[in-house]
Amino acid sequence: AWFFHTPGLKIVYPSTPHEAKGLLCAAFEDPNPVLFFEHKLLYRSVSEPVPDDYYTLPLGQARLVATGTDVSIIAALVEWDQASSAGWMIALWAGGSLVGGLLYGGGSHSIHPLVLVLILALLTIPAAFAGTPLLLAIAVVIAGVPCAPALSAITAMLVRIVPEQRRGEVMGWNGSAMTVGAALGAPLCGALIDLFGAWAGFLAAGAIGTVVAGTGLVVLHRFRVRARARLAVPVG
Repeated sequence: AWFFHTPGLKIVYPSTPHEAKGLLCAAFEDPNPVLFFEHKLLYRSVSEPVPDDYYTLPLGQARLVATGTDVSIIAALVEWDQASSAGWMIALWAGGSLVGGLLYGGGSHSIHPLVLVLILALLTIPAAFAGTPLLLAIAVVIAGVPCAPALSAITAMLVRIVPEQRRGEVMGWNGSAMTVGAALGAPLCGALIDLFGAWAGFLAAGAIGTVVAGTGLVVLHRFRVRARARLAVPVG
């Protein structure tokens, strides 16, 4: 965080091998000081063809990775010949997330991150049955409400349970996991949209989130039950 707030420094953080080479070459040519960060996950788990020729990618331009829900929103609007409304429709989703974040931040009670993710997934499913742009707008606003609280709760839990000396590394893995999840979810939802329609993308995103969060809650509950059982066994 200190680097991002230092005037004159440029920060580069590639997410693919193609970006890594292009941005590194651009960093060499830039007359300003450039800090080049690479995540360890990039070395072994991500692969793609990289041109042998010398090339650069522009610094200071972020690449937006669309999530499964983003792809589904755009696909639904294309089906209704309303593709130009994609910007404000996604903005409504972000607005719902903002409202949810303010309400959650102003509350006095914390909710487990898995519960919030489960709520987020369940509230995404009704968007699959929205038959008009107006109904979809209402659905995405409602679905967006638990988004910011879920992200905030995940970060807060990691800060609470991870030792300070490991916190930076764990936060990095958390960010990478979210990026990988978004990168994998979009093609999956896109394939289902191509086969069945936009509704399948919303349904898949909600169903996968429900299964993942629900499974996590079940495992966590069983772990707690076993831990209590061990504590209840008399010693001696």
